[in-house]
Amino acid sequence: GLNARRALGGHAHTRTTSAPERCEGSSGRSRAPPSLRRCRRSTRAAASFTSRTAPTTTMAAAEIKFENYVLSRGGTRLIRKILIANNGLGAVKAIRSLRLWEYETFRTHDILHLVCMATEDDLKANAEYIRLADEFIMVEGGSNRNNYANVDLIVKVARRCEADAVWPGWGHASENPKLPAALDYHGIAFLGPSADAMDAVGDKICANLLAQSCDVNVIPWSGSGLTIPEGLTIPEDILAAATLRTLEEAEASALKVGFPLMVKASEGGGGKGIRMVTNMDELRVGFVQVQAEVPGSPIFVQQLSVNSRHLEVQVVADKHGQAISLYGRDCSVQRRHQKIIEEGPVTVAPRAMCEELERGAVRLAKKVQYSGVGTVEYLYNITTGAYSFLEVNPRLQVEHPVTETITGVNIPCVQLQIAMGIPLHKIPHIRRFYGQADPMGVSPIDFDTAPQNPPIGHCMAARVTAEDPDSGFKPTSGAIHALQFRSLPGVVGNFSVGLTGGVHQFADSQFGHIFSHKPTRDEAATLLVQALSELSIRGEIHCNTKYVCHLIEKDLFRADRHDTAWLDGLIAAKDIPGGLADHLVVACSAVMRATRRHQELEQRVVHALTRGVPPEAWMTNLSEHSFELIYKDVKYSLRVTMGSRTLFYIHVNQQAVCEAEVLVLHDGGLKVLLGGKAHTVHTEETKMGLKVHIDGHPCFFPDDFDPTRMNAPGTGKLLRYLTPDGGRAVEGVAYCEIEVMKTVMPLLATSTGFITHLIQPGAALEPGDELCAVEVEDPSAVKVSQPFSGVFQRFERRKLTGALRDDSSLVRFNVNSTGVIQLLAGYDFNKTDDPVTPLLEVLGTMRLAVDDFSETKQAGFHAPRP
Repeated sequence: GLNARRALGGHAHTRTTSAPERCEGSSGRSRAPPSLRRCRRSTRAAASFTSRTAPTTTMAAAEIKFENYVLSRGGTRLIRKILIANNGLGAVKAIRSLRLWEYETFRTHDILHLVCMATEDDLKANAEYIRLADEFIMVEGGSNRNNYANVDLIVKVARRCEADAVWPGWGHASENPKLPAALDYHGIAFLGPSADAMDAVGDKICANLLAQSCDVNVIPWSGSGLTIPEGLTIPEDILAAATLRTLEEAEASALKVGFPLMVKASEGGGGKGIRMVTNMDELRVGFVQVQAEVPGSPIFVQQLSVNSRHLEVQVVADKHGQAISLYGRDCSVQRRHQKIIEEGPVTVAPRAMCEELERGAVRLAKKVQYSGVGTVEYLYNITTGAYSFLEVNPRLQVEHPVTETITGVNIPCVQLQIAMGIPLHKIPHIRRFYGQADPMGVSPIDFDTAPQNPPIGHCMAARVTAEDPDSGFKPTSGAIHALQFRSLPGVVGNFSVGLTGGVHQFADSQFGHIFSHKPTRDEAATLLVQALSELSIRGEIHCNTKYVCHLIEKDLFRADRHDTAWLDGLIAAKDIPGGLADHLVVACSAVMRATRRHQELEQRVVHALTRGVPPEAWMTNLSEHSFELIYKDVKYSLRVTMGSRTLFYIHVNQQAVCEAEVLVLHDGGLKVLLGGKAHTVHTEETKMGLKVHIDGHPCFFPDDFDPTRMNAPGTGKLLRYLTPDGGRAVEGVAYCEIEVMKTVMPLLATSTGFITHLIQPGAALEPGDELCAVEVEDPSAVKVSQPFSGVFQRFERRKLTGALRDDSSLVRFNVNSTGVIQLLAGYDFNKTDDPVTPLLEVLGTMRLAVDDFSETKQAGFHAPRP
């Protein structure tokens, strides 16, 4: 393997495979030399295999079938108990895929035993994977360095539960070569590449050096021109020359590479540890942020590729030197270099170009003796048609179901079979993909010449994330009160939580993934929009589903002419989808606020009467509620009166503007009928105001702005203050940085003045926590909400009078008799000040009888004419 581990940036990177190493996982012994470890491992595996395959009267038929399956395909070890060293969506997908393969192949769910790691945070979030697993082991909560990214802990847990293998998933410790090395020492299989192969291609600096040494196009970067001599060892001086340890080195390299450029952490990924900078000032800030997001990781800079698409190739390699590709994916719709929409197969590049990318990925996998599943990523210039190597991800990726859909290959089960030593040509899913007549056979396949089945239609996927598109996709966390996914033909949805749950502050922001599958790209896009529009998510978090629908409907995306900078450009231009009309939002929220206050007062009255105490006078006015709501910096003075338990009259600035009919739903929400259209409304109180969900759109009504306070907008951790204690903060300028879901986010000052720190760096934050007190410099300059003074939108009330005119006797009778009933019941009636007089005017008249008879006749006689 490649011997190139470095000693840079605070990490131990000296790479050697011959000197003994100490394994910190569970044993204090020095690590044995490779040859001894291989011998020890082989002996243990053989003994285990022999003991397990010895026929006994108590062995279940399914277990015998499983063992025969592995033996007949040349497997070298049995893997039954698997530790899922991941959480969230990754753990859910792994468990479901392995269970599917197990049942399809052996018609039982009793062979594999899947063990998960669980934290208190995951339990509180109602994590789906904990329910799906056969066994759970509680581990420390908090940051992932305490649990899922903690190599020592994973090894200890795997040994204690006697796991045969560990599935790492993505993120966390999935790209840490220490994990496969430590597991290998203890004879535990790793469902991924070896430590050497992972270190060779997973480290972004090493991967770029390897690629350009193999004559693969590499975009200009801090290591341009450096090549590796013959062999697989990367000399320390070459690694050092490509790595940036200080800000001064980054500035010097940036002058050579040229702006705009990317600042990248070699060990980053998933949108973490990467910043785009366009000048030296941004470089100085971005370099420090990348260091904070991926502590200790070596850093490099790379020229920003323009007019480019992000294409990637799924590679699969076994332990016998065979490697194949499973077509490619297009993941060009990204924000902050985090993918949001993925699709496959690739349609923007000619098939000949795609084949060249696939062949290059296979060659690279073979060169580093890769085994397992990985992804080779490229940038493809849509203007020139040229491509350049980007990086290698030595792990399974979030979007792998796109490839599964267009190839029919269950990738996690292929990972398992590779780890058991089964060659690619003996894995049924691979044989089907290559069109073999006998999928269950074991005959050799020449993968260099054998044709693959064509892609099965087109698959398009959207990530469902707890982010706020209206605020530049800032991560959010909190409870999920309701999640409803409505299935459609050709649509699959994966979620990390059940019908209720949450996304905690230490989790990844992605908690769902929706896939649509149709014969063509345009059909898949249309189906995906429909599936997303029917997805209902309500809770403390924000969600991106409405925004993703907006993106898919863009002409540039539909024409397949977007690039990797497209979405960031839309965000910078504040291109957000048109939401609900402001006055509709205010009206629905006013009804919800009045309903809640009515229910609260009613409970107080009942409680007082139950105790035998007369209710206070202010409690008894149950049908009239006055309050103010602030929406988009406009303050609305509202008075809501009730005509009945289901009828509300809304007044703005003492003027009646509309009426709403209301149904109270079982879950506490409302169905509000305004202007002939019903809207579903839910609400929740927060420390900073009222949050209302209207037809899935979150709308926030803040409390009156207090310029003397700066509050945390959500959960997270305070990293550092950018303005010192007692220093002057400027409105609109960042005064501190917080960490939200492993992402560093700046907080902008909401007023100008001298601040006093109230919370120390490192403290956990909750929404509304006061970070700083502000001595306002100029109170007259403080921005305040302006009272609404315009014309409020009129919503026509529903008309249920058929062909009758509004001034007809029957309509006047119905309206005014209803008004009398409302008034006698203690409710309001705003159609007229006196409903009794017009009611008496029509009572007993011939016109009323004729109108009533006419309506009854029209309703009863509707048979078709002969």
